Amino acid sequence: MKRLCILDKRKCFIDFDGTIVSNKIRLYKFFIDNIDEKYKNVLTIDEFWSLKRMGINEIDWLNKMYDSRLDKKKWNKLKKSKIESLDYLRYNKIFEFSRSSLEKLSKRFELILVTRRSNTENFLYEIKSLKIKDIFYDILILEHGDRNKSSIIQSKYKVNSNDIIIGDTEDDIKAAEELNIKGILVQSGIRSTWILNKYFKEYSKVACIKNLNFIFDEI
Repeated sequence: MKRLCILDKRKCFIDFDGTIVSNKIRLYKFFIDNIDEKYKNVLTIDEFWSLKRMGINEIDWLNKMYDSRLDKKKWNKLKKSKIESLDYLRYNKIFEFSRSSLEKLSKRFELILVTRRSNTENFLYEIKSLKIKDIFYDILILEHGDRNKSSIIQSKYKVNSNDIIIGDTEDDIKAAEELNIKGILVQSGIRSTWILNKYFKEYSKVACIKNLNFIFDEI
């Protein structure tokens, strides 16, 4: 990570999963590995991903479609304990355009990674192995279900009106709204444009792009 700060440089706060790397295979692999045998073949990876992008929890869907009465709380606890293990993180795949896009962004912005992870050690191992750690000016990590991303950003940085946030979920756009800066939704991750209509109709500082490769059309 770069440590020297250029005072007049804009800041770009950027998400990781779904924005820089695809976590589609990782999440599906966990589902297949841990769900009851009789449900292993009910969803293809693309069907599973379609549910996630629509904001539908896989256990809620199974309970509705099959009256399966699976324990969602127990499932989420198991998921939290396993999904960030190195065994599963190896299924994350960096998008082919991510490294070059990040390098270009780092020349125009203080590039600050803001991600939700419970296992900091494994996350740092992951970004080192992807050879992208040194591209970022700083890395902010917060737990799932913890405070909003905007709060961890404000605890470390003075946010200016020309700073931006890039991410693939309502979590990222909500942070942009709370900070009153531009939020850019990428459609490469776990959500699609429906979240803008549902949650952010009144917020005008929002753009939507296919993936990080198209970011320079918006900045």
